[in-house]
Amino acid sequence: CTTYSRVLDRASSLLSRHPSLYPFRARTIAFIDEQTTNTLLHFLASIPRLTAVYFRAFPERRKLRARLEYALSIMNLTEQPPVIRGPSSPRLAVFKELDILKKRLFSALGEAVEAPPLHSLPETSPGPDGTVHLEEHSGVEEELQSAVEWVSRQILEHKVPLERIAILLPQIDPYAFMLVERLASLPFDKSLPFAAPLPVYVASGVPAATQAGGSRLLGLLDTLEEHLSADSISRFLPYLRLSEKACDENEDGHPHLTFDESLELAYSCGTLGGLAGRADAAREWIPAIQKRLEAFASAIADQKTTATDTEDPEASRHARVLEANERLFANLQAVLPAMTELVRLHDLLLDEAPLDSLWDAVERFASTWVLLPPAVPPVLPLLKKEVEPLCSLSKAGSDPSPDSAFRLSGHPALRTIQKTLDSIRLPVGRFGEPRLYIGSLGGAAGLTFDAVRIMGLCEGAWPSRPPVDPILPDVDRVHLETVAAAPEAIPRRDDRPLQQLCSFYRIIQGVRSRLVLSFARQSADGTIKEPSSIYLEAATALRRPVGGRPAPRVPSLKDLRLGYFAPAREAELNPPALGEFTVCREVAGRAASPKALVLPASWRMSPTSPPAAPAASSATDLSRMRDLIFLDRSNRVGPLDGIFSRDWPLPRLPGLTEDAPLSASRISGFLNCPHGFLLENILQWEDPPSAPSTREIGQPSYGSLLHQVAENFFRENGREFTACRRTASGWNGWKQKARAVVNRRFDLFLEEYPLLSGRVRDQQRERLFRDFVRLLEFEWRNRQNLKFRAAEFRCGFPDPVCLELPGRRLVVRGVIDRLDELDGRLFIRDFKSGKGRPREKDEAGPTPVLDSQLAVYALLMNAIHKKDPKGWPKVGAVAYFYPDPRGATERLFSDDLDDLLEKGTDWLAAMADLIEGRQFPRTDNEDDCQYCSFVPVCGEQAKGAAGEKLKKAGPLIKRFLALKQQEEEEEEEETDG
Repeated sequence: CTTYSRVLDRASSLLSRHPSLYPFRARTIAFIDEQTTNTLLHFLASIPRLTAVYFRAFPERRKLRARLEYALSIMNLTEQPPVIRGPSSPRLAVFKELDILKKRLFSALGEAVEAPPLHSLPETSPGPDGTVHLEEHSGVEEELQSAVEWVSRQILEHKVPLERIAILLPQIDPYAFMLVERLASLPFDKSLPFAAPLPVYVASGVPAATQAGGSRLLGLLDTLEEHLSADSISRFLPYLRLSEKACDENEDGHPHLTFDESLELAYSCGTLGGLAGRADAAREWIPAIQKRLEAFASAIADQKTTATDTEDPEASRHARVLEANERLFANLQAVLPAMTELVRLHDLLLDEAPLDSLWDAVERFASTWVLLPPAVPPVLPLLKKEVEPLCSLSKAGSDPSPDSAFRLSGHPALRTIQKTLDSIRLPVGRFGEPRLYIGSLGGAAGLTFDAVRIMGLCEGAWPSRPPVDPILPDVDRVHLETVAAAPEAIPRRDDRPLQQLCSFYRIIQGVRSRLVLSFARQSADGTIKEPSSIYLEAATALRRPVGGRPAPRVPSLKDLRLGYFAPAREAELNPPALGEFTVCREVAGRAASPKALVLPASWRMSPTSPPAAPAASSATDLSRMRDLIFLDRSNRVGPLDGIFSRDWPLPRLPGLTEDAPLSASRISGFLNCPHGFLLENILQWEDPPSAPSTREIGQPSYGSLLHQVAENFFRENGREFTACRRTASGWNGWKQKARAVVNRRFDLFLEEYPLLSGRVRDQQRERLFRDFVRLLEFEWRNRQNLKFRAAEFRCGFPDPVCLELPGRRLVVRGVIDRLDELDGRLFIRDFKSGKGRPREKDEAGPTPVLDSQLAVYALLMNAIHKKDPKGWPKVGAVAYFYPDPRGATERLFSDDLDDLLEKGTDWLAAMADLIEGRQFPRTDNEDDCQYCSFVPVCGEQAKGAAGEKLKKAGPLIKRFLALKQQEEEEEEEETDG
């Protein structure tokens, strides 16, 4: 295999024998340092008319000096080459912090053979003067934004030419591309000496895979590599071109699925696609999609018939399910042609197709079915240019010959295409042009800039230690040094950190005016990082006073934060709230006087809104934003706390009118946290879509499946089951019927849920059967005098029920899992698939969040009893049923049902008052926020601040909180008793 070292070795041999092959006739200057490899040294030694220049290494070590002597012997130099020590600072009466850092950096390191000469420098820094800043950021996003703000300041405030500004990184990928994208968004105008976007030069370019076209090609290759797994398909579907029919129906001309739709589609076909151990399972996609299309077509036809018979289709669940099914049906139809071709492409991979055939198919599919945006240069032709020579070698290697190293097919061929795409880098600018420099720390050593910002200086990034070489560890290298003629030629694992410190020292020597070191506490992968040891070395060199105290000789992390990180923030180098304000301010100042620098009227108030109506002002009204932010930071409640005035525009509120009834299953959420109810049920916010669990049926899918099994069984057998005699043979017969219903529903469920095959499906099938049999067995043993009435009874459809509460009405509807008659009274039950909640300890009595649904169902059926006393008896008991074997099976309210209804009426009245008053406060109990999905919306600080704000709330909120507090106190008294 040809490598870079072998190419250099071959070139050295040729030049040694034939110096005339060297193309340049004039003298050549070569810069060498401690990182120059042995192979490169031999190549440089073979170049005729060469002048070698050596970069001085500091902090210097004996090993580095020996390395220089070894380089002299390799290059056959009789005299030591000129040494570049970097620009020296003149003797000044007043030194800046940057001068102190240049002279004292790394001077405290031990084992130094020689240190640079120190002039009459002060022992300590008098304080920050703006030439050196050490920054700490909470995350990568904040660090990137701070870098963009810093660049704008250098250009607009300090008037630094672009080519004299540098941003350096320990690793150029992936942050260089992110910086280029953010810098391109800076709003520079035409009055500046360059045109927008900001001219940038990236040393070594950016990976082609970071561009839109490259990332989509990489997504295609990754999807093939993962055998069209459901996870990879969900990520790749947004990049697929849909069918021509979908293109005609879409106004944009380039229709595509959203990421939410792709995730929904990929995990609704009942297959997981191919896996590492079942690559041929990728062929299941087309039959699965066709089967789902047939099922959706049948379901849509039935649902349309059902929906036309409903007086209120928009409010019914049939209309919502119909809309979702129609969307999925259309998406499946649109994506089927592309998925068919994708499966055929994957078949070539399974058939071990050679590289040339595989590449032709990949190129044809990408150009036809992948949405590749126009780009300069286009990535697909670049990839083709790099892959075609490999295809030629693969064809030559396929001939019968002893050398078949290039015979690539199947997965090796696919990985070759992937690696080729990863290796392509797109140039961004040219060095020497008036452009901002972005490069790596290793590549910028020896260059000079006026302003330098070094990012990513977290622990382990710079200096870094390479992994242990498993083939030739340092122990064996030490042994080789004892027998080698030139032990300096053997690199060691400890060489890299020392070489990186030397490179960092050269970079500091090349800074003329301003230097910023920054790192992020939280990396891109979420891990917490500490600052690099370079921070400690820089602080040791500067020795700033900390908090009015003399500078410590060795600063601690606390000293770094007080003496270095805090001044950087105070200097407004990284204000998170300003963003790009500096750029906007300076650009505007070029065309207007300071007195004219005012916000446009359209930014401060919507033209259609009078000043007295802030609720109706524009969503982008800066004055409105400011007022809301100040109100949120005060101790008063406002719109951001869920408290709205009468004229505030809100969607239709549920429960107040018959055209907007409130679902009984949503009431417990309101009693838990009214603010969460506002976000989820009124503003219709929801969790971002995520892939379902594939090793077990997760919630809420499992709960819905258990309800479907119970509904089917009891609608078919409810009357017969409750009326039959309790015998052993009869019980076995009912278990067989239950098994048949479970199998039928489970098989239908698998058509739309992606569960792993084999033992996982068998285990989940048994789980479903076991939980349902617990329900049957409990009724068989404990409810022998039941009389079945209904299963999944739709109460309030199509006409909702108006509950008469003290002082007002509440319009409610709901679906009750089971209705039976027990001793002449109605027995209401609701099935819960979660953990059992028995009536004991602090949950012994009626609990608002837990028992409100039962109270609403009882009030609903009692209201129906008043209208039709002969058809429906009065409610005598309500209960939750839990199949959980670890706890109580039932949470029953029978003898104390009246207490539940009385308290439930108070809960509903308080809730109705809040909805009518447009008041949705946050809960004052931090435990209610433990599993809430909206904690990122409210913020962690809202948990403690909610209680303080609610102390000054109105009477409606105080009444609601008093009811919850009263229940908690009663529960504590019962527990103590």
